[in-house]
Amino acid sequence: MQKSLTMVLMGSYLAICAWAEPRTVEADVVIYGSTPAGVTAAVAAADQGVSVLLVSEGLHVGGMIAQGGLTASDIGNAETVGGMAEKFFRTVYQHYVDTYGEDSPQAKVSGGGDFPGERLEPKVGEMVFDRWLQAARGVQVERGLELRSVDRDGARLREARFMAGDGAEVRITGRVFIDATYTGDLMAAAKVSYRIGREARSEYLEPLGYDHTDAGVMGYNYRVTLTDDPANRLPIVKPANYDPARYAHEVRRLQVIRPQQLMGPVFRTYWRLPNNKQDSNLPDLTDVCWEYPDATPARRREIEAEYRDYALGFLYLLQNDPSIPAGIREPSREWGLPRDEFEDNGNFPRQIYVREARRMLGDYVLTQHDLTEHRFKSDAVALGSYAIDSHRVTRRPDRIGPGTNMGSLFEPVRPYEIPYRVLLPQRDQAENLLVPVCVSSTHVAWCSLRMEPVFMMLGEAAGVAAAMSLDAPAVHDVSVDELRERLAGRGAKLSAPEEPRADFSWTPQTPRVGEKVRLHYRASERATEPVNYFWDIDGDGRPDRRESSPEVTFDLAKSTLVSLVVEDARGARSNPSAHAIPVEGARGGDRQLDMEASTLVPAPDVAVTTVLTTKSNDRPPFYGVSYSHDRNDFKGRGVAGFHFTVEVGGRYRVFVSGFGPERSTHTPVKVSTTHQASVTKIVDQSQGDPHFGLVAVGEFDFAAGEKVSIDVSNEGTTRTVVYDIARLVLIAPR
Repeated sequence: MQKSLTMVLMGSYLAICAWAEPRTVEADVVIYGSTPAGVTAAVAAADQGVSVLLVSEGLHVGGMIAQGGLTASDIGNAETVGGMAEKFFRTVYQHYVDTYGEDSPQAKVSGGGDFPGERLEPKVGEMVFDRWLQAARGVQVERGLELRSVDRDGARLREARFMAGDGAEVRITGRVFIDATYTGDLMAAAKVSYRIGREARSEYLEPLGYDHTDAGVMGYNYRVTLTDDPANRLPIVKPANYDPARYAHEVRRLQVIRPQQLMGPVFRTYWRLPNNKQDSNLPDLTDVCWEYPDATPARRREIEAEYRDYALGFLYLLQNDPSIPAGIREPSREWGLPRDEFEDNGNFPRQIYVREARRMLGDYVLTQHDLTEHRFKSDAVALGSYAIDSHRVTRRPDRIGPGTNMGSLFEPVRPYEIPYRVLLPQRDQAENLLVPVCVSSTHVAWCSLRMEPVFMMLGEAAGVAAAMSLDAPAVHDVSVDELRERLAGRGAKLSAPEEPRADFSWTPQTPRVGEKVRLHYRASERATEPVNYFWDIDGDGRPDRRESSPEVTFDLAKSTLVSLVVEDARGARSNPSAHAIPVEGARGGDRQLDMEASTLVPAPDVAVTTVLTTKSNDRPPFYGVSYSHDRNDFKGRGVAGFHFTVEVGGRYRVFVSGFGPERSTHTPVKVSTTHQASVTKIVDQSQGDPHFGLVAVGEFDFAAGEKVSIDVSNEGTTRTVVYDIARLVLIAPR
């Protein structure tokens, strides 16, 4: 009996020991994070002929696209999407064509955006990613593993330790590692330097930088997939801790929005998906997410639960609360959770939208300047093009109660090149780690490059580079020329699209009245060659000359605005470029003020004030990188004020921006001065010259030293009001 008991106990002991023995897995390239970047990294590395292990935190792959409901993807400039990112979206579109037919509603919705396939159902995104992984030779996927620690040998990562769902330890060794998580967990566990929050403006001299350094990150939310198909719709159930007071700020916004817009940010037509579904970008919850990046896994799950309840509570409020206008409340009741999505998660997205978390402090820190004036890089491995778009970071209490949103940014940019260096930790911290998601950047730069297509392209670059680094001392020593060559062979786009750009110089620099002045088109880096030139010499926003280098004279001693637009062989036109030529050395005279606070005519006596405006760059012509407009919304409350101090008294012509059939035909423009009664003119912004996009307001007499305000309003307008620039042209000094 005793012998039998001993044998049983010994067997139990051996079983426990066997269960407790860590499982070991190894591969050439180890990737943590099954985000879209992680998937593209895995496939790209395997294509180079190395063994790859993709470690997924959850049981499903695909990150925000497949598990988070972010399925109306923000693309930016479609010309910047290449490689596996382009292949993904085209594969998605082809799925809808093959399954339902090219003329089907599903295919039309999927292909109806800026890029074929950019609108998809989450389950279709997961299907594509899973098929890619299954088809890739040499890729092994480990699911449901939670990172615990990283072992290093000096500057080299050797082993990462994970915990499986059953509590067992899994040890994974690799020759090179990739952190493709949204939170940079592998990077942080490896003791690589990183930052959370916003940099002070003074640190990198970024115009959009914050006043001071803080720990603030953009508000998180859930991109909840909804459907209005009765056969597939599940009702929104009130969360147990539902509190309508939490949504006071959102209710206040909804009470002033036009019901015909179907709640604006919740049910926009733009976010419609195939098969009667919708990608709903529900309101952000700020502040509580500040602790998420560095939080423990347990605390993160608590935060995620709070966000889930907040999202469902908001939807319940929309459908049931009497404070919601009936024109919004009734249509919202047609929507619910889809039965055929996220079926093991209560039909609710599995991935919270982590808009911002840790950002590596690596070999090179990408800043706002890299997105604007220094857009080209010799080691570029991907392109970015989406606007610098920061969701609110915090909410400041106010007397009304709900508070004021703080930290939002939206500043369009031109396509820019992303250097390989932003994927690299500092060499002395990690020689064999690449980070394609939580890249080395400032908060401002991150606000643009944080898009899933960009992550996929950076993941692909990281996968190829990781495989190449197996034959190099470190990831830092990979031949960038060869890396770029391999990426180009995979269809990656590495150079920002060429475009016509207008810039010019003149001689002499300070001409006299009546003296001949030669205007010279000035070529810009990566600009297409012009074949047509349109010069506005007298400042009225209409072409006067068509030569490449015209000779002109000026009749007045004043600062004289001259503008240029060029057109290339494809028929593409540049934005207008304007310079003030100091005739007789004069500083006063013509003035132009851009909503982008352009340095065109730098002076301390100009300013811009705005209320309820937004920026875009998709409807030329406009000056600078973007133009401001009212979104054809918030009528009667959108206004932009251009404020000048007149240096030279006399008679002036006043111009504002216009041109375009979708723009307002009766825009009120009020011209006010220090000593005169204000005058309001109604202008037709649908008119104007198509080259320079200016419309005349009228002629006015201004005295020297007088302060002038030109206020463009959207009161009583029924189309889009544009606020790009205001211009004063002196025609008769006195």
